[in-house]
Amino acid sequence: MAGISLPTWLYEPLTILQRSAEMIEYGDVLTQAAACEDPVERLAFITGFAVSGYSATQRYKPDFNPILGETFEFVDQRNNVKFIAEQVSHHPPISALHAIHDNWIFWQNSSPLTKFQGNSIDLDTQGKSHIIFPKQNEHYFYTNPQCTRIHNIIIGSMWIEHFGTLNIMNEDGSLQCTVNFKKSGIFQGCQYKVEGFIMDRQGKKLVRLEGKWNENLEGKWLEDTAVVKKNETRVFWKIASDTFLNDQYNFTQFSVSLNQMTELEELIVLPSDSRRRLDRSYLEKGNTDSATYWKKIIEDRQRIDKKTRKLPWQPIWFRKVDQTNPFGTTSSVWIYDSDFWEQRNRKEESVREGDIAFILKVIINLFLFHKILYF
Repeated sequence: MAGISLPTWLYEPLTILQRSAEMIEYGDVLTQAAACEDPVERLAFITGFAVSGYSATQRYKPDFNPILGETFEFVDQRNNVKFIAEQVSHHPPISALHAIHDNWIFWQNSSPLTKFQGNSIDLDTQGKSHIIFPKQNEHYFYTNPQCTRIHNIIIGSMWIEHFGTLNIMNEDGSLQCTVNFKKSGIFQGCQYKVEGFIMDRQGKKLVRLEGKWNENLEGKWLEDTAVVKKNETRVFWKIASDTFLNDQYNFTQFSVSLNQMTELEELIVLPSDSRRRLDRSYLEKGNTDSATYWKKIIEDRQRIDKKTRKLPWQPIWFRKVDQTNPFGTTSSVWIYDSDFWEQRNRKEESVREGDIAFILKVIINLFLFHKILYF
């Protein structure tokens, strides 16, 4: 309800922008996809990547809603992936993200909708995801399963499930994949289970896929393809054995890294970055009273901004365009259209070279942004 600020002890110390970065935790799967000679095998790895994005969702606490214009930048040194996200709209809430590797690009828009169902909450991210392999000149598009449901939010032990269909298609329509996230039920006993097929343009089934979204995805070839023979089996994604830290938030090591900054990053990361939010920062330190205090201030400032802003908000790093996806649906999407990483590289060079004027400018900008946001 408007004007009501929920206490921060209900939350985990991440924003929705940071949590969206968890989708690239297994970016190495896309790197394997880029190395495949067989497009069918490549699509199987793409599906493994898409399923892997759900593996870190076994947490029930909500994340902080990003304010309009909030950003999150992250460099995954393990997989050599650079990630940038921006909150491009507040009503409706829309997050735009873009991740880049030497051999692939992943980008997505999401505009989550929630619905209370008595003792459960349904979430539809309305995610629209794209994967591009520049060297192969291939572009894939996929949609998320229709629903994420958190059970027993009031009575009983909470648990989460995803159900619905994940569809993947490449731009020329020559290959497609359909993965069914099975709905748990009294008689099904299939919690976490996923299964589906890779098919050609005519709908002929080439590969059978099965696994669990919290464990793995593997496939069995039903037909000979370019480099894989019929009846061969492959594993396309498997969760790391040391994934969860069993801390109070059930974070993964990757989740923890999303809140970390090096001394260099302290100077070059944008003032609007999620890690700089005082509410999130205080919660991470265990100070829920201060976190709740600053969370309310941020929310009040955003309401004031909405009432007093005279011109439409213009995002900095993303641009809105109309686009038709391979499934034939046209919609407005936000695409990365800037030189963010080039600017970041120049900032990094200035700091490394000891540019005192630049460092002072950074400190002043941080102070001014802090003053605007909180006071």
